[in-house]
Amino acid sequence: MSAIKPIFRELKQAAIKGFSHSKDKLHHLADNMNDHLDTVVKRVKGQDTFDAPGGSRPGASPHPYRPNPSRKPPGMSDEDYLDLLDSSVHNPNGLEAILGKYYVPGTSSYVEVAEGRQPPATYFSLGDQWDNIRDSHNMTNDDMFESFNVPFLERMIAEGKPISFSHNPLDFPDSALADELAFLEAKGFRFDPTTMQAYLP
Repeated sequence: MSAIKPIFRELKQAAIKGFSHSKDKLHHLADNMNDHLDTVVKRVKGQDTFDAPGGSRPGASPHPYRPNPSRKPPGMSDEDYLDLLDSSVHNPNGLEAILGKYYVPGTSSYVEVAEGRQPPATYFSLGDQWDNIRDSHNMTNDDMFESFNVPFLERMIAEGKPISFSHNPLDFPDSALADELAFLEAKGFRFDPTTMQAYLP
């Protein structure tokens, strides 16, 4: 047994010495990783446009559409306007966009139709904020349409998203829904009342 003890002592010393070298190498490895990360960050800076959690900001958006801040309501900051535009787009990853009326007796609202799709479809809504924004910024409904509905439609066009209707816009000639169809038609879209879709021929 006494002859074995020196062997154990040597093994112990070798292990301690080995771990000591490994510790030094780990420091070098960490430094190399930090240097490499700095290099990667420098290379992709200005190229990666993925948003941080919490919404997009000017110049960084997960979709190809870049809203025009000049359409913002009078007195509203660019940041607040862009935040409102983002928050007004519901289910942004939907496979299609739904336009329609919110309340028509005997029918489902466009929100219910959109939420009922699998997966839920994309739709525009400012909810109760519409009246508050319009009144506090001395705007008309037509002004609001230009500031919010138009950017939504432009975004859907830029994303190439199919556009469907929950209600026939031809049945509501003096409405925002009819104005949305008119905007799409000015962009070259055609409306098919059979399929209730607007499409580019």
